[in-house]
Amino acid sequence: MKTTNNRILRVLWVGLLLVGIANLWLPHMSIAAPPARPSGQVEVSIEDVINRLEGWFGSAFAGYHFNNWIKLGDINLARARFDEGDVQVYIDPAFLNSLEANAAYVDYSAGGLGYFNDLVLADIPANVPAQTIWHEVMHAIFDTHDSELLVENDEMYTWYMENVVLHALPWLEEYEKELAKGEACDQKLLDQKWEKFVEKMQEARKTGYGTITSEAQIQQLRQLTGFRVDVDAIRQGYVAAGLDKCAAATPAVATSAALDLIFCIDVTGSMEDDIASVKAAASSIVSTIAAKNKDYRVAIIAYRDWDDSMGYAMFEDYSFSSDQAAIIANINSLSVGGGDDTPEAVFEVLMRAIDSKSVGGWRNNVNKQVILMGDAPPHDPSREGLTAASVAKAAEEADPVVIQAIVVGNEGVYDSDAVAAFRELAELTKGNFFEAENAEAVPEMLQKSIEVIAPPKTDSLLTGMGLLLVGALCLLGLFLIGVLLFMVIFWRGRRKRASRAPAAVPVAPAQRPYAAPPPAPSVPWQGETVAAPAAIMAELVVEEGPDAGRRFALKPNTRLGRAPDNNVVLQDPLVSRYHAAITFTGTAYVIADLGSANGTKVNGMPIDQPCQLRHGDVIAVGSEQLVFRGG
Repeated sequence: MKTTNNRILRVLWVGLLLVGIANLWLPHMSIAAPPARPSGQVEVSIEDVINRLEGWFGSAFAGYHFNNWIKLGDINLARARFDEGDVQVYIDPAFLNSLEANAAYVDYSAGGLGYFNDLVLADIPANVPAQTIWHEVMHAIFDTHDSELLVENDEMYTWYMENVVLHALPWLEEYEKELAKGEACDQKLLDQKWEKFVEKMQEARKTGYGTITSEAQIQQLRQLTGFRVDVDAIRQGYVAAGLDKCAAATPAVATSAALDLIFCIDVTGSMEDDIASVKAAASSIVSTIAAKNKDYRVAIIAYRDWDDSMGYAMFEDYSFSSDQAAIIANINSLSVGGGDDTPEAVFEVLMRAIDSKSVGGWRNNVNKQVILMGDAPPHDPSREGLTAASVAKAAEEADPVVIQAIVVGNEGVYDSDAVAAFRELAELTKGNFFEAENAEAVPEMLQKSIEVIAPPKTDSLLTGMGLLLVGALCLLGLFLIGVLLFMVIFWRGRRKRASRAPAAVPVAPAQRPYAAPPPAPSVPWQGETVAAPAAIMAELVVEEGPDAGRRFALKPNTRLGRAPDNNVVLQDPLVSRYHAAITFTGTAYVIADLGSANGTKVNGMPIDQPCQLRHGDVIAVGSEQLVFRGG
């Protein structure tokens, strides 16, 4: 026992001796410790920095077609870096003035508490350029991956990103501006601006600190920060949309039919990181909807399941709105929690959306769409006996509602029952099915689901003088019909008056005068019985759509739609059950819309009142293009 105590004492003495030597030697080392944090600095909220970045991510380069394939960063990755706890944000204008900078990422010591990596700003975050803050926050992210970086120093990454934003993306903006000129668009200039963008993207790799040489480096940058500008995907998107040629140029804000869209989103606990990604991309998602549709409304129904043990509501409703800020606020209000078992109330939330009363109700004559997003299958059948087939039937009867389905996985692993159910719901309602392999992929899949929402085709007559001409022709047709009806009524009146005073018949020479028969007994006039005029031979020829090639002979009263009891039965799901009617007036055929969901067009112009048809007129119902022959 005594020997053991002596050994312990010797170890303690040796330890104290080593500490003393270290105190004498360390101050003379050539590597200087980080300076102490200046006492005059003012700490600010990290959340203010996050909000400043998030707003910039959503607004920079927004409103253009290419925005879907560009990400300046993932706000969740920036937040995760701050959540590690060793980064604070301070305001120190004097220090930054000495550096001639608005922001800096600096190492400070804090006495016996170790070192802190601080973001120093010249002013509150709202008054500092967002791009400057972004640059320094990227340094903070790279700081924790120094040993893993595939570049010599992190400045190569930050200045590559800066070069893309400062020198390459502005050329893509110029490309979009040329597209927006419509008929004045110059194809040669358009091509030159695209080539300049590609050239500047390559030059961006050459930084003052070295050159990015491999795709592996680009991929690592994306994984660490979320930064992405995919040139090939952008080009493919332009080509697919017909926006690589001036002939197909459209304004920056595309025109389409009115859209009512409901997001049905699973907000149980397993969706926490996915909902965070949706919130981070909220501004970009809403910008895409606004850029694609002049007239739109968006609602959200968040869903969980029956009898949640933690007391969470089965549904949370966010009513239809066309205000971008309000829609973004609704997305950011989504709260995650609950979920006791794997199946969730998928069928129930879809029926709630199809009914739509809880969020304000669908408008008439609009494109009705639902985007379903979740990671769990439905109860099949549900408590109320709902199945995919019954949900699809209700969607059809709503004239119709189309379901775009997104199933979310966990690093590429999906619930097989969820995949099967979501795919079936999309197929039964003529929608599309998407898979998001993880939370990072969710915003991209949401963007794609919005992109595939198909507006009715727009004819070139919908621009400029063509629109006025078609409108004038329809009005002229209605005026002529009115004149013809007036003439028919007037002629009948003339005939009625003439029958009361028979005209004398001239007497031919050498013949007896004509003897008129005695007048008929006087009785009250009961009105004339006139034979209905025979309809002029006419037909409809389907030139585009699922029924292309079919011909339909027109009757005096012809109804078009998907229901089997129509005279003209069409297969396109965008056609309403009872879509339009064509009537022969005695002199011409007149078409009228019957309150269809997607409207009826004549020569590209939507009609809201009866319109006379002429030989060669093109009638659009859904994606079906029918040519009127005859008349």
